[in-house]
Amino acid sequence: MPAKRSFTPIVISFIVISFFAGCGKNPPLSTNVPISKVKSQILTSTTGVSDTIIYTYDNAGRQASAQTDTLFTTYTYAANTVTMTYMLNGQSFHTIYATNSGGMATSDSKNFMYTYNAGGYLINYSYTGTGLYDSTVYLISTGNVDTSIRHQVDSATDNRITTSYTYLTIVDSRDYGRAFLGKQNTNLINTETVTQLINGSTYTINYTYAYSFDNKGRVAQQVQSSGTATYTTTYTY
Repeated sequence: MPAKRSFTPIVISFIVISFFAGCGKNPPLSTNVPISKVKSQILTSTTGVSDTIIYTYDNAGRQASAQTDTLFTTYTYAANTVTMTYMLNGQSFHTIYATNSGGMATSDSKNFMYTYNAGGYLINYSYTGTGLYDSTVYLISTGNVDTSIRHQVDSATDNRITTSYTYLTIVDSRDYGRAFLGKQNTNLINTETVTQLINGSTYTINYTYAYSFDNKGRVAQQVQSSGTATYTTTYTY
């Protein structure tokens, strides 16, 4: 979950979600791409630094755990709640989500609230407390996030980060089993533009995405690029 933070000029980093050797924008081999649970992803930066995330799911297809070398996260599902527990450096931390009759998170124990559109996509993620926290609005069109606008809620200078996307017509096959936070994008990202407004100054960075696919048409690798920097994610299902 978001933690206290201050806005700083853009630093290129992995964008896991929500999202990578020899990739191109080739169409999947299958016209009926199966949506599949991601079992693992390996993230590698331009410098060769890599991290692996292993996922498990319960019998209902919901994400049960996610594990890296340093962080272990579990999800416990009950009638009106989802409890996220993560272990870091020998310490345990919890976030409890209150869910509605459809199993969607409406609020959490960190003072965030969640709002969805009629299609089940998250459109607002807002902080109801005080302090240096952010709130985000998501603009949805045809099953994809067109734009997200993240505000530093207590900033007098309207500090914000605006991220805009374009999409390919190819279906996004990756399912992480966290539907309690809204539906995932329908299609694969083509381009991404991130613009930060910080104390009156503007910083912009552009990303392009390329993909390779397995024999079922699912994403096998995603490459996110900006200039000479590339970030590669390899998936198993």
